[in-house]
Amino acid sequence: MAVLDPHTPHQLVRDIQSLLTQNRNILVRWIKAHAGYRSNEEAETLAKKAITEGVVMRVLNPRCELKQHLQELFFKKWQNLWDNGNTGRSVHKVLKTVKLKPVFWTREEILFVTGHGPFPSFLNRFHLSDSDLCLRRSRRSHPLCDILPIDSLLAY
Repeated sequence: MAVLDPHTPHQLVRDIQSLLTQNRNILVRWIKAHAGYRSNEEAETLAKKAITEGVVMRVLNPRCELKQHLQELFFKKWQNLWDNGNTGRSVHKVLKTVKLKPVFWTREEILFVTGHGPFPSFLNRFHLSDSDLCLRRSRRSHPLCDILPIDSLLAY
């Protein structure tokens, strides 16, 4: 057997020898050909197929590349769900892209962006108030009406 020859000129055989010395749990033995050994027959069939059809090898990417690829797919899907979803539209106007980094907003900022809280428009939506007009103005309520002082509202 060529694998047992320490002076073989063939690079493929030397590579196999190197693998065999690194992996001591692999045992190579000679067996009689065409004697009905199922594994040997399968190996012969695969070898002939490789010679005639060529060998298709799939090389696995390193783990870091796979992780990065999966993360990109995840973010694309998440962004698509965020852009085309039915919920969170008021927040979507402010935060257009998805991120893993948290946004540290104050309670007032959350109430403003989501449109929740003790605002006339919110109270009217749930039939807790008869009007959605801002108490300080005679127009539709804006969340800033209830948070900001009257002086800062004059800029609008």
